[in-house]
Amino acid sequence: GAGPRLIQVESRFSTTAGRSDLWVPLRPGTEADLAAGIGNLLLEENLCRSAVLHTIPDLDAYRRMVSAHTPELVASKSGIDPALLRKIACDLTGPEPAVIICGSDPAGGPPDGRTRALIVALNILTGSVNRKGGIVPRSLPIDAATEPVEESELCSVPDGSLGLLIIDEAES
Repeated sequence: GAGPRLIQVESRFSTTAGRSDLWVPLRPGTEADLAAGIGNLLLEENLCRSAVLHTIPDLDAYRRMVSAHTPELVASKSGIDPALLRKIACDLTGPEPAVIICGSDPAGGPPDGRTRALIVALNILTGSVNRKGGIVPRSLPIDAATEPVEESELCSVPDGSLGLLIIDEAES
């Protein structure tokens, strides 16, 4: 198979955007509008799995929060074409879990709490939480008494000593 697809949404063409399957440029600071617009589309176009919808206690409040975020309104704020917005919403509800994450944008700064909450809601609406290949809740380490590993520079790590490296909140 082709493997997972990467859609990078950010205001500038970064290294990650260059390596993604699709780069979606948006105006800085409009990430919350985008997330609300996708959430609205997922609900209005019945793209959510009904089994997931029944597990969301505040669904009506969420629906009211995102209902004004039509594709046309999101396009006017973010610069993202309504047809592309609809395609992204449909792509998020495929058979495999979609994982939607947010991080800092050099042009827009770190996302605020509302933006993060709207993005978390997309993971819930797409049924990607507590699902293999999706989002799993963080838990405490098995042995909380374990001493933390000393921080070191990446360039000082011996070749071949890492099987997997995950970088969080890195400048790209």
